[in-house]
Amino acid sequence: LLTKVGQTASARTGELPRPWVEELAGLQDDMPVATLSEVKRMVRADLGRPLDKIFRSFDEKPVASASIAQAHSALLRSSGQRVCVKVQRRGAASVLGTDLATVDWICRKATRYHHNAPDSSDFLREWHRVANELVDFKLQASTAVQASGALRRLGLNVGCATPLPEFCGRRVLTMAFIDGWQIMEVRRLPVGADREALVRPLLDAFAALAFEEGLLHGDPRPGNVFVEQAPAGGLRAALVDWTIVQRISKEERTSVARWVLATLAQDRSLYVRALLDLGMLPDASSDPDSTSFNSFIEASMRSSIWALRDANPPGGEELRRHQDALSAERASLGHLLGKVPSAIRLFVRGLEVIQEICSALGASVAVAQAVLRRARPLALEVDAATLPQPMPAPPGCPGLEAAVRARLQELSERGALLGAQVAVLACGGEEGSGWQCNVAVGRSGLIGGRMHESMLLPLLDVSASVLLFLLLAAFKFPTVAGKRLSLDVAVTQVWPDFAQRDKGSITLGELLQHRAALTRLWPGDITLKGFCTEQRMEQALASAPRDRESDSEGSSPCRAMGTLVAAILRRALGQRTAVEAVRQSLEPLGLHKDIVYSSGGGGGGGGRS
Repeated sequence: LLTKVGQTASARTGELPRPWVEELAGLQDDMPVATLSEVKRMVRADLGRPLDKIFRSFDEKPVASASIAQAHSALLRSSGQRVCVKVQRRGAASVLGTDLATVDWICRKATRYHHNAPDSSDFLREWHRVANELVDFKLQASTAVQASGALRRLGLNVGCATPLPEFCGRRVLTMAFIDGWQIMEVRRLPVGADREALVRPLLDAFAALAFEEGLLHGDPRPGNVFVEQAPAGGLRAALVDWTIVQRISKEERTSVARWVLATLAQDRSLYVRALLDLGMLPDASSDPDSTSFNSFIEASMRSSIWALRDANPPGGEELRRHQDALSAERASLGHLLGKVPSAIRLFVRGLEVIQEICSALGASVAVAQAVLRRARPLALEVDAATLPQPMPAPPGCPGLEAAVRARLQELSERGALLGAQVAVLACGGEEGSGWQCNVAVGRSGLIGGRMHESMLLPLLDVSASVLLFLLLAAFKFPTVAGKRLSLDVAVTQVWPDFAQRDKGSITLGELLQHRAALTRLWPGDITLKGFCTEQRMEQALASAPRDRESDSEGSSPCRAMGTLVAAILRRALGQRTAVEAVRQSLEPLGLHKDIVYSSGGGGGGGGRS
């Protein structure tokens, strides 16, 4: 296990001092070697035949020697094919088991005597699983055959050391020989070699195997990636080792894909949901409503977006700042680190290795773009019932609705429609009263359920227009305090707490026209339960700062307009909740039977319309 730690550290080009990296590099493939007599005994015991009956020639000196096994070049007696024979060290399984028992003991003691020690129970459980794979070469051969077939089927220009099952056992693995060199041996690259062209297919292969084959390579360290001559000419990357691989189900792949989307969009809700679906929160120590858990999610999202950054040569000061921040966060949130699902840990580790290879080669690659290309189809995959359906206009429907349906149908046929809902309510006038259009199709958001007319918009989210209509209607009447509202009135006349953080001069007009220049609307410690509690949402908005340096004419749209309008409306009417204020406003307008708000669900605790 300590060798594995050293191997990982030796790949941290640009992060650790160069002398450290150079000193530890030997752990990749230059460990002490077993004697040829020991190798012969292992081959005979595992394959049932003497070594010289299987191989025409067998190089006594290994081409590489690592912690679990050593690799020899050989020629098959039956065909003369050059192969690489990986032979496990005698007693490797026993030593690994002893190491794990020792680490178990250390972690239990650390958790007992240090309150902030990581909860490593899940991590250790995963390592016990991995330990079996490390010493089961038949399983590794099966994985390599699957991966090799997938790379060919997907047309990816990445090589793979394909096993020869007839000459494989639990402790001996025979595979096609990769005639090349380790990718980190940069000096061996020809002058003018396209380094990006080496790394881009490698990144694509990593993502494709994860999302399309369910194979998460847990040990794609630089020592396991070679450079070889491609059959069509030129150079290509080749994968030579499948020691640690996690097989993930279709559901797990979908959750990892959604995690990628949530990371890139910085969508906190979807991010937490992906972790939950992958098995996060196995006990009460990771309560999603605790401050520590929410701080952990913020730190985890920052770390994840860093792993998905575009790969560039070492960034010096930027890299050091990130490492310092990450170290500080790990020190304060260490007890939750062990709860990160293993699929996410392995995926991030793979991205880190590719970043390290890019750093060593001085290659720039758009990591997020490549990963998103493979993740997005899976993350957005839904049942046929949730896809946009044909929407012929029913007989006698208003002209506006017929036009809307035709437009949505056109977008649907072009494959440009994810989901939509269009609802238009007329209140008197030439068109009369009632719904002039009410159409829903597709699904609500990237991962949401099917849209349908009866759901009609979350009260405190996308139905801000309905709330705004009711607030403007309330301008006709005195507030519960006997004051008249207008666009020139300060928000604080209705909502005194809104004066916090330099917001006392903001008028209703500035707020409703998105010119209030509000920033950092949601504090880092707000919990998932807080997002569903009207009072907590209002407290957060009341304490949000105003950005005086922002040009009010060019301010970005306020993302919490529904909650702000609902808060002002209920105070103007003297009601306890926004639901009660809406109900009071609808009745005199004769709309209380057309628009009904309930107190359940809803983006801000106000229910759904």
